[in-house]
Amino acid sequence: MVPRDQIISKNYATIDYPTKDQDTFGFFSTEYDHRSIDDREEEKGHQVIMNRWNPTRKTIPYFLSANMDKPEYASIKGSDFRSGRSD
Repeated sequence: MVPRDQIISKNYATIDYPTKDQDTFGFFSTEYDHRSIDDREEEKGHQVIMNRWNPTRKTIPYFLSANMDKPEYASIKGSDFRSGRSD
């Protein structure tokens, strides 16, 4: 497991993800239903946000499992590292 503070961006801002955009763009989403103080559904209480990486991050660190050290994954692992190069 990776510590939460290494993953979370302090300057991340959520983006609303309207239904009409969901038919055009292929992001995953998270839905929230907010209720009133007396547990009633509210018209403004439904929110859908876009799941995405923070676009202001310079890098997105990730970690491979020990299974990726097996010989049968060598070509996948090599292509993955080459795609992240900046040169």
